[in-house]
Amino acid sequence: MPTESFSGNIGGYDLIKTMQHWENAAEELQRQLSDVQQRLATAQRNAQGCRAAMELCKQLVDEPNPAYGIHGHLNPGDVDHCKTQLEAAAEVARQTGGIIKLADLGKLLYDTGRWKAADHNSIKRSLHGQFNMSDDWQKEGERTGIYRLLTYTDESVDSKWPEQSSLSDDGDAWPPTYRANGETVVAVGRITA
Repeated sequence: MPTESFSGNIGGYDLIKTMQHWENAAEELQRQLSDVQQRLATAQRNAQGCRAAMELCKQLVDEPNPAYGIHGHLNPGDVDHCKTQLEAAAEVARQTGGIIKLADLGKLLYDTGRWKAADHNSIKRSLHGQFNMSDDWQKEGERTGIYRLLTYTDESVDSKWPEQSSLSDDGDAWPPTYRANGETVVAVGRITA
């Protein structure tokens, strides 16, 4: 079989220049590939750091928070499913023996980030007005900030009730008050020490 030869107008010098062009192009593409690989490795490390930070935040959110006072056994995730502040307050009350402390509840609900509010005091003021207009809530004492959910019917204290509670020095007062996590609360159900 006869060998055909290329008979074009391209000389050896032109072929060398063309070869150098493609060699330079291949080197540039390799540099770009290395740069992309370095950026990818950096992005993967950053994403791993973000996931680790998210996991740490999740663990901290799931921990009891003393800033929530008598509701310190709860975390913001416990009311994520609630659509309104009143619904969230009722959920917290059900998990705290039928009562809430307004200041503590305001902090808990503010930390959910679900309701636009300047601070936890805004939520507290909003809830105060809603409680006073609702037939489902009863104020317990003057200036206590404690409200009782009237629709709460469980006679036993929920298992999430703060572990350290004991009868306070209120004598035979009704309803009896108890000390729980450093706070005085009004008993609705049965508290055992």
